[in-house]
Amino acid sequence: MACVAAASAQENSAATATTLKWIRRATLVASCGAGVGFDYWALHHVAAEGLQIGGLYGDGKGHPRYGLQFGINGGVCALTAFLQERKKYWSARSEWVWIGENTFSTGLSVWSGLDMLHEADAARAQRVQPGTVAAEQ
Repeated sequence: MACVAAASAQENSAATATTLKWIRRATLVASCGAGVGFDYWALHHVAAEGLQIGGLYGDGKGHPRYGLQFGINGGVCALTAFLQERKKYWSARSEWVWIGENTFSTGLSVWSGLDMLHEADAARAQRVQPGTVAAEQ
């Protein structure tokens, strides 16, 4: 009877570990997609509105540096995937830590992309349309 209970607990533990592994992988895919794809798309919209981009993702003339943005986000994604998959014995607790890190990274990338899109929308709204009178600010 004790052997049956131990075997059942072992099967349940293995099923939980497999479930956590796939949840971690799904959050990693979401994190990489948000970091590389969504931020790239948002940066493109900012550049399309003619806004000057400064800081890390802009060159000295205000043009976007897509390669740098893609390289940094892609490199972080690859490094994170490498670290998460190169393990011998992870516990369920470490799986939860990686799931939390991936979820935080996804949220940060989405927030950054939405902020860039907000800037692009604000620039579009400030333009004077043909045939309209510019309001004094």
